[in-house]
Amino acid sequence: MKKPLKVLNLVFFVAFCLAFVSILLFAFYGNLASTYDDSESNTIVIKTDDIVEDNVVELKGTVGFYWKQFLTPADINNESVAKTGYSVKLPGTWNRRFLNSKQIQGRGYATYYIPISIDTVMLMSIRIKDYCNAYRLWINGEFVSEKGFPGKNMRETIPARINTINDFTSKKGLNEIVIQTANYREKYGGFRESFLLGSQKQIKELSIRRKVIDAFILGIILIMSIYQIGLFFLNNDRKAFLYFGLFALFVFVRQALLSDIQVMDSFIQANVPLYLKVAIASAVLSSWMVGLLFRNIFPELLSQFIIKGFSLLIVLILGFILLAPIYYVSVGMHYIQALIVLFLLYILFLSLKVFYLKITDRYIFAFGFFIVLITTAVEFMIFNRIIYSGYTLHYGLIVFILFQAYALSAEFSLTNRNNIQLTEELKSYNVNLEKLVKEKTQDALQAKERELFSVMLQKTETDNLLNEIYNWLDNAQGKSIEKERVLNDLIIKVKNKLGQNETEKQLLQFEKIHPNFFESLQIAHPSLSQNEIKLSAYLKLNLTYKDIGRILNVQPESVRKAKSRMRQKMGLESDKDIKDYLRSF
Repeated sequence: MKKPLKVLNLVFFVAFCLAFVSILLFAFYGNLASTYDDSESNTIVIKTDDIVEDNVVELKGTVGFYWKQFLTPADINNESVAKTGYSVKLPGTWNRRFLNSKQIQGRGYATYYIPISIDTVMLMSIRIKDYCNAYRLWINGEFVSEKGFPGKNMRETIPARINTINDFTSKKGLNEIVIQTANYREKYGGFRESFLLGSQKQIKELSIRRKVIDAFILGIILIMSIYQIGLFFLNNDRKAFLYFGLFALFVFVRQALLSDIQVMDSFIQANVPLYLKVAIASAVLSSWMVGLLFRNIFPELLSQFIIKGFSLLIVLILGFILLAPIYYVSVGMHYIQALIVLFLLYILFLSLKVFYLKITDRYIFAFGFFIVLITTAVEFMIFNRIIYSGYTLHYGLIVFILFQAYALSAEFSLTNRNNIQLTEELKSYNVNLEKLVKEKTQDALQAKERELFSVMLQKTETDNLLNEIYNWLDNAQGKSIEKERVLNDLIIKVKNKLGQNETEKQLLQFEKIHPNFFESLQIAHPSLSQNEIKLSAYLKLNLTYKDIGRILNVQPESVRKAKSRMRQKMGLESDKDIKDYLRSF
């Protein structure tokens, strides 16, 4: 067993090293595109058949590109100006492209010329989406819209979060789109998402549909966050609920900022760098929560040392995001991503080990981690422009949230059922314990009563002996003067001894064992005499007539008659056992 496990660990270690090198290469060189040096642009052809029912068209293809130039439609039609352009692929960023043997970076400004051939006249819309650009748009020579303010330097440029729908009427044949854009706040310049073209109805319905989907997803994420954090407050020893709730919360923040709903749009437009920092920080915090959650669920797989080191790294990253200008944050994110993705790959490896080691009680957790980490890898490639697409991580996160929520809720329900079962068992135990205590108390009480009875008998026997001595001494009187004097002294002492009210002492001991008995009996039957009350105590002790007679130094018959008179005073029927009645006090 150990040898295959070591081999598997070695394989994964090598895979991690290769993955790390690949990540660095992608981070630095993943966006290198083919270089075009011709000045002619291909026309994107749109046919009416392409725009049917709910379909929209993504504008993809080779378009004209004019670096460090802000051109208008009139400028584009100038033949001398047109020769200064290059052909590039859309969508795509201009980072690291070589124009006339010169490499260009993300900061800068440019103009795109997008010729489109449409075979009909119709009311159309074009949707443009980006995160930190500014643009100015013309369609068929007419100015259509502007978002932010594209300038020739950082001071002039006002970035914006772009998510606009621009209406226009198409011409049959060539339609020309001219768009000026500038970027000075983020690493990537240009448009990273495709423009969407369709009828006005289709584009608006698509926008509404995406907003509804985003709202639905955000609602699920937020509900899961509140639910899991609430479970933590009810069970604060289960930190998995807290980590999962915070993970869902950070995902909610990120998705709300990137979605089509345009939450707090006016505030975001005035604070685009802050908006980007919050979106980046929420993604970093989400990865932190994934690590903490995995550590809490699989402590035997992820060591405390590694999670502490990763936590320290996250704190340093958050400090960098908070303090550094947004451009350097966007550049540094590629290094940060490399480290985070490497850690998440390790989590992915540990998730697979769950199945290898057959930790069956936590398969659902492991599968959830596997799904979210795969979608994270796809998101990494989208962010780094290895592939061009809209962000898709939230779909994987929804699956992850559903899996983890189900697993945690199922575990919580099982724990709750066990608690209920333990409560019932404890309740039953308490009932049995109460019964046992009552039985033991009754046994102790009976033992005390037997002890009292033994003392009474012993005292009675002592009194009888003293009576015999007294009678003997009394008979010996008058036989001699000295003897008479001694005998008189003994008689006086024995008589004094017999005169002590031992019965009162016995009854005082009885009162300690049965507190409030005499008081309750006198309240219930005020006509009883003191002797009858004393007799009641002996009867409660279940003593026989003979035993009571020996204690009181009377005949058993006298005891029986006294009991009969006392029963009549109490108003008890003849068949009623007075002893049972006295036990009720």
